Amino acid sequence: MADTEKTLLIVDDQEGIRTALHFLLEDSGYIVITAEDGREAVKIIQKQPVDLVITDILMPEMDGLELITFLRKYNPNLPCIAISAGDPNFLKVGQYLGADRILEKPFSKDQLKNLITDLLVCEPR
Repeated sequence: MADTEKTLLIVDDQEGIRTALHFLLEDSGYIVITAEDGREAVKIIQKQPVDLVITDILMPEMDGLELITFLRKYNPNLPCIAISAGDPNFLKVGQYLGADRILEKPFSKDQLKNLITDLLVCEPR
């Protein structure tokens, strides 16, 4: 079981993905918050602390690459996982900009859970 004190922020413009990840991670013991784009995520992060961000790359308004850039300036130690079903090069750019891990959609529940666990127990950046 996960550490119930850890708060995860899921950022994805597809409601079905946000909902599925929300239930999966909440069932794993995390506190889960969701945002539909980077702009909404920034507002959330500025109001309350989160322990890890999972962001899609391709989104309207503020995309995941812009969000990752913001995160690295706002809180360089905040772990971030970039996810995308689009061109894998976008994930590579996300990693270059500071995403700690990248994951191409579709991915398994175990792949995501393992990345989260690894990032939450690692030493800060």
